[in-house]
Amino acid sequence: MKTRWLVAATIACMLIGPVVTYGADLVLADFETGLDGWVPNNWDKPQTYLFSYWKGVTSGNRALMLIVPRPGWTIAALVKFQDVYKNNPAALADLTAKWMAAKTLEVDITIDPGNWLARPRVDNWVTVSLVFNTQNGGWVQLPVISDSVNPNSPGGWDPVNFPKMQTRHIVYDLRQVNATLKAAGGPGAWFEIFAILNSGPAYEKGGAFYMDNLKLSGIPTITWVSFHKADDSPSGGAAGAGFTVAPDKGYTDLLKAQGYFVNRYVTTGTPDLAVINASDLVIISRSVSSGHYQNVSADTWNSVTAPMIICGGYVLRKNRMGFTTGNTIPDTTGDITLTVTDPTHPIFKGIQLTNGTMVNPYAGIVTYPTDGVTLARGISVNTDTPDDEAIVLATISAAGNGPVGGMIIAEWMAGSTLVHDGGAGTNVLGGHRLVLLTGSREAQGINSETAGMYDLYADGAKIFLNAVEYMLASKTKAIELVNPSFELPGVGKIKGWNGEGIGGTPAEDIPGWASDGAPADSGIETGWGATDGEYTAFLKAKDPMVYQLTDYVIQAGDVFMLKVDAKNNWQATKFMLIIYYDDTGIPIPVATKDAALTDTMQTFTLIFKANDFPDSVGKRLGIEFANSSPVADSWVGFDNVRLSVTSVTQ
Repeated sequence: MKTRWLVAATIACMLIGPVVTYGADLVLADFETGLDGWVPNNWDKPQTYLFSYWKGVTSGNRALMLIVPRPGWTIAALVKFQDVYKNNPAALADLTAKWMAAKTLEVDITIDPGNWLARPRVDNWVTVSLVFNTQNGGWVQLPVISDSVNPNSPGGWDPVNFPKMQTRHIVYDLRQVNATLKAAGGPGAWFEIFAILNSGPAYEKGGAFYMDNLKLSGIPTITWVSFHKADDSPSGGAAGAGFTVAPDKGYTDLLKAQGYFVNRYVTTGTPDLAVINASDLVIISRSVSSGHYQNVSADTWNSVTAPMIICGGYVLRKNRMGFTTGNTIPDTTGDITLTVTDPTHPIFKGIQLTNGTMVNPYAGIVTYPTDGVTLARGISVNTDTPDDEAIVLATISAAGNGPVGGMIIAEWMAGSTLVHDGGAGTNVLGGHRLVLLTGSREAQGINSETAGMYDLYADGAKIFLNAVEYMLASKTKAIELVNPSFELPGVGKIKGWNGEGIGGTPAEDIPGWASDGAPADSGIETGWGATDGEYTAFLKAKDPMVYQLTDYVIQAGDVFMLKVDAKNNWQATKFMLIIYYDDTGIPIPVATKDAALTDTMQTFTLIFKANDFPDSVGKRLGIEFANSSPVADSWVGFDNVRLSVTSVTQ
């Protein structure tokens, strides 16, 4: 046993990261009322000792004092969660789920030089570390992200560099540990943390250190928007129909079983954006009033910056939030399977497909639990065309029991534009959106607040949980462009992108932009309807395309969104947007759009998914524009180029 421990303990502590920080904390031990399940090492002699103590406190009034009466490598203390919760298996299951959902483990360690008396030698040092042990994962010394006092040697102390008592905050990374455990089906029958102390031989009688505020952190917090304020508190309409728990409780139970913190938020047309945007993920249940998502309320909900999953089709309609171009919405009538457009998408991981269609059912029709007889109606599916910036991921398969080809799963990147009735009419989405339709429609003649009952089969539940993981891990950021609104060099009208000085205009390079040859009559100018600043670019038909190669290196799973404002300046009818990757100097186009122009500036969007072109991964990303009008003497005006990427963080 000691040999196995020694191998685990002598792995070097390394600073790693960065780690995406979000979510809530779960305190595992604060030692306010005792030792919180920690026990000393009483099998080695002399044994270690533990006390609830006043020194080293960082939270409350007490900390844990650990006395180790010998030098060298020692197990100072341990906590066996399977013993702490042996009489409460539900609490152990909840803790295990939250551990698996957490990103980091944090602890405060205090070392007082007065507790360490050494002979006059040079090898005066102490190191504190944590080791994790599970049945399925074995021994793992937890890797360190940060040590607030000694970042170069995490957990390390010596009396020369740290002559005074100091408390250090140490953050350990759980991401790889939890990924391994997840692949193994969980930690297994035992689940333990060991506090390890190692000290130089000069400390013949050992010493002591203090530990406080041990907590899991980065546990995702999900806001579940619904009629029902609590799992055990159905709305008045649902209670009046005989429900004693929220009709959509099956979904929040599923989320809690994965360790997520789930906060219910009663649906409203005037949400508190400070609360909503503080969420790691917002999920709008099927069990809501669609009237809360129309007109000005649609503007508000579309502005939410937190990532969002929408489960109900009624709020998607053009007369609500505008995710679809119409308001037609029939219901499914039986079990449905889905046809998937992108089997490589993380949402479909682990789902058995044949020729792109699910082998097993996604969702079905549910029975009211109030009488065990009444059938609810199925999923309400929008059959009108989705907004043109949608990335449709799955539709109802040809097997039927619903409108074949109807959208069930689709996503919109942050920055997408929606058009809806009422309110502002046009909204730019504040965050990433995923539509994932699930949840029954209320039976005919029964209160609508009974809608949203859990209707997923096993593969549907897996898709739902995969979607939650995906949305929690996805982050959208702008890709920096040089001179995206053509304001530089700011010396008036210029013809030519590379400093050609065509037609007597200034021989100035236009920063960030280039063409593979001198144009006849293209460049930048003022006075033509700029949407950001004073300048716009102009591009003559038959002139070389203008492009910009960015520094961004494409990663697997990236989704890019290019936006640009453009219009007809003179006889132009078409404007081409292109996204490409650079293959050792050769541009390889991967997405194009031939946009139809009017005399008014409009915003045009082009989307590219890296998974559609695996060869693009690891290459630099570029954008390009062309006047594709058939009339040679025509000019396009364009401005305000924006480029963003939505990536899945690991």
